[in-house]
Amino acid sequence: MSAAYFCVAGAVGIEPTTNGFGDRFNAFATITRGAAWAREWENNQVTEARKVTYGLALDENINNVITGTMSTEEAYEFSKIQGKHLFSNLSPEQMALIDKARADKFANTLVTAAIERNDYEAAQAVFDYLKKDMASESRSKLDAAIYTNQEYSENNSAAEALYRSGINDPEGQRKFLENWFSHNGSGGAEGNFTFNPGVSWKGATAKAESGMKSITVFLNQMGIGDIYLTSVNDSDVHVEGSAHYSGNAVDFAADVLSGKTTAERNAIANLIEQAYPGVKVRNEYDYPSANSTGDHFHLDFTKYKGGKSPSKSGLSAIRFDKISSKANSLRADEERKRKAEIEEYKSNLALTINTAKSETEAVETINKSNLSNDEKMKLIKAQREVWNPSNYMTTADADMWKYVNTGKYNNDIQLMEEYKNRSMDSFEVITPEQQRKYNKAAMNLNSYYAWADPSYKPNPYNLDYSNNQDYQQMLSDIEYMAERGATRTEISEYVKENSAEFGFDEKFIIDNIMWDKLGKVEGGVE
Repeated sequence: MSAAYFCVAGAVGIEPTTNGFGDRFNAFATITRGAAWAREWENNQVTEARKVTYGLALDENINNVITGTMSTEEAYEFSKIQGKHLFSNLSPEQMALIDKARADKFANTLVTAAIERNDYEAAQAVFDYLKKDMASESRSKLDAAIYTNQEYSENNSAAEALYRSGINDPEGQRKFLENWFSHNGSGGAEGNFTFNPGVSWKGATAKAESGMKSITVFLNQMGIGDIYLTSVNDSDVHVEGSAHYSGNAVDFAADVLSGKTTAERNAIANLIEQAYPGVKVRNEYDYPSANSTGDHFHLDFTKYKGGKSPSKSGLSAIRFDKISSKANSLRADEERKRKAEIEEYKSNLALTINTAKSETEAVETINKSNLSNDEKMKLIKAQREVWNPSNYMTTADADMWKYVNTGKYNNDIQLMEEYKNRSMDSFEVITPEQQRKYNKAAMNLNSYYAWADPSYKPNPYNLDYSNNQDYQQMLSDIEYMAERGATRTEISEYVKENSAEFGFDEKFIIDNIMWDKLGKVEGGVE
């Protein structure tokens, strides 16, 4: 017995002593403590493993709720039973922590999923069912999340509806929003609508009738007042299995919707679905079904639970400012987009016009465009000025335009270059006739540059007419006219006429005539 004992004691590191009883007691106590620690460690490891298993089971149960194979109540109660079996060894305090963790996980996951779907009715229902089991901190945070997100979603829906209503003045916007929120969750509200011949509420379910009536109010608020209910449960033209046959579908059309773009119609369909959870809208204006007989919206009320999504709060002054600001931002964004589209259209149109092969083609393109009549007239006038500018200029401007566009300008430039090269060659002989030609080109260029730039100073050219017979004849004529009493004005007119003919610079000649020595009268010509 003693030998066996000491063998065990040695195994745990206890040295044998001469005091048998005391040594045996200490060794036994040490062994007992070691065994208890081992059992505790093992239990903890088992518990942790079971927690992992339980977490996976909770994920599966929650996913079953999201996919619709289990209700929240079924999945949650089943999870509670699973927890009791897995953690039967835990203390009440420890089990209470697991219960709260389970409730928190269910609530956080399912409420968040409902918020992402904008289904705040479902989010509130899950929260109300689980809040008693949740930790207080989680409960407070989730309640605030539902409130904030629902109000944010409602504000966006209201802002888009306000923007689409076209109301700009603050008082009109406030009245619109008060009317909007006054119908939240109310039953029996009914807007303006008209049945097509042969159509009625006969055969419709109560929720389809009440829901559609409420939606007519909703649409009226967005400026869609000409609503025609085209089908309920009144014909056999619908596809097999259609919700019309169970009284859960309503078709409606409106002239206002016909005038909108595909994107605008899709936006209105989304607004209806957001405001009336469970209602499904199919835009058959742009995506007609196989049996469609005309443009309309098809509304399926099969999963509609009745009543408009209740507002989380009323229309406070702060909330009105938020919604109005959002609506005005949407309107400004749409205006910027519209202007950008117009600018792009005009830019492409201008490119087409400016590359037209004739004035007729350019004008025809303008007339076929989407521009206003006033814009068309201005653009046509501008094009005619481009194609025939001389018809719309002053006499001086028209002369210069013709001078440039008929090739005379380039010709005179070439003549001046030719004259420069010849005058630098000492062996070149420039005849009087050639000199007149060069002088004329120089005069033309000086006139053009002075017209283009009033500050221009004429470039000098060869004004030495000493060897020019026509010039000498002009001087003789001037002397003759002065001796016979011609006035300065008369002589100047003679110089102008002949200078133009022979390519002389009339100003140069007139400025260099010695008027005080002309004629027989002392003091010269007056």
